[in-house]
Amino acid sequence: MSRCKATPTRRGNENSRKSSKKVSKPNHQQRFRPATTALRDFRLYQQATKLEIAKLSFKRFVLELTHEWNTMLKYEASAIKILHYASEEYLVEIMENAYRCAQHSNRITLKLEDIQLASRIRLEQA
Repeated sequence: MSRCKATPTRRGNENSRKSSKKVSKPNHQQRFRPATTALRDFRLYQQATKLEIAKLSFKRFVLELTHEWNTMLKYEASAIKILHYASEEYLVEIMENAYRCAQHSNRITLKLEDIQLASRIRLEQA
């Protein structure tokens, strides 16, 4: 009697097994230069419409400042809102210019002298 060999069974495609064992490279986050992210944040703050300083604390600050000169002053809500927007825009502009001054002197960290220089430059331009 002759011997019959069993037909081989397929266990899956070998190519698919090899591709699943492929070693993937670790995902590295893109590293931006130090000045790039800060300037991007300044642009974002300039375009944003929401206020960063709390409304009530800003109102308290304005009332405290004006109370030194005149105790009888009262403000409408729209006037406080306009002052709030203008002051935040001014602060963002000063900080952006100060950061550019720090970048010009090959530093990343802001110093008081950068902010003073930026405010002096801004006054000379006006």
